[in-house]
Amino acid sequence: MAHILVIDDDDSVRLLVRTLLLLDGHHFTGASGGGEGLRLFSAQPDGFDLVITDLSMPDIHGQQVVATLLDEKPDLTILVFSGSGFDSDWDKGLKGIQSRFPTVNVMTKPFTAKEFRQVLSQILSSRSSSDEATAS
Repeated sequence: MAHILVIDDDDSVRLLVRTLLLLDGHHFTGASGGGEGLRLFSAQPDGFDLVITDLSMPDIHGQQVVATLLDEKPDLTILVFSGSGFDSDWDKGLKGIQSRFPTVNVMTKPFTAKEFRQVLSQILSSRSSSDEATAS
């Protein structure tokens, strides 16, 4: 199963995602903000299969978190939560990142447990397929 770092300042979102990940057999590491998440990731950049981050956080904006993570590990798989849709300048910047890094995925909040599990399953299977292709 996957080891997933979840960076979100909303405790209820982190708890929901943690519960779903653990129920599905994944390993969970949580961070309550961008700074903490970047520190955890930097301590073991090869230790995470996926990073999930919120876009809007008070300490470091999610777009900067994504850019920093990709600077450190360009092939990192990332799922970004956005509660604002994709009309803001920040979200347009994120779309630019997505066009350069196909491993960056986006999911709009709110979402149901079923929707989250479907997106997570697609991301992880896509990641497995590309890992297998790279290995052969």
